[in-house]
Amino acid sequence: MKNKCFLLRLINLLLIIALIAVYQNITLDHARAEEIARLKYEKELAEAEAAAAKAELAAAAADSQDTGAESSAAAGDSPFKDGTYSGSAEGYGGQIEMKVVIRSGRITSIGKVSAPGEDAAYWDMAQAVIPAIIDAQDPNVDTVSGATFSSTGIKNAVIKALQKAVR
Repeated sequence: MKNKCFLLRLINLLLIIALIAVYQNITLDHARAEEIARLKYEKELAEAEAAAAKAELAAAAADSQDTGAESSAAAGDSPFKDGTYSGSAEGYGGQIEMKVVIRSGRITSIGKVSAPGEDAAYWDMAQAVIPAIIDAQDPNVDTVSGATFSSTGIKNAVIKALQKAVR
């Protein structure tokens, strides 16, 4: 009799533990699904923001080429004025502020002004877009896989800085 009661209590305890484990897994799955949905939304928002900023930059560059052809020719057909410009955009961990240096109408350097919320590992990977932008002389480069939000933030901040540099 005593053994039966013990076994029944043990089985009940094991069932309770199993139910708690299943409940915990379901809760974690819901949390993951919500995080994935949030990240997808933020990615779409960042892409839309980048597309709008790129369109503004292209329109401003086209306007400057139409209205200032002789000054553009003096700078080697570059749409950009020399100087240091800054821009900010949303990254993985919040606002990213970048500075862009233009010399002789060319992007010569890009540097971080601030990115306080960025995760160091993602930031290190995302910075690979900087030399790509300088080489292409255009912020329309591929983002870094694994650091999509941070690299998109860098690109968008550079686009906003370049909008200030348009002739």
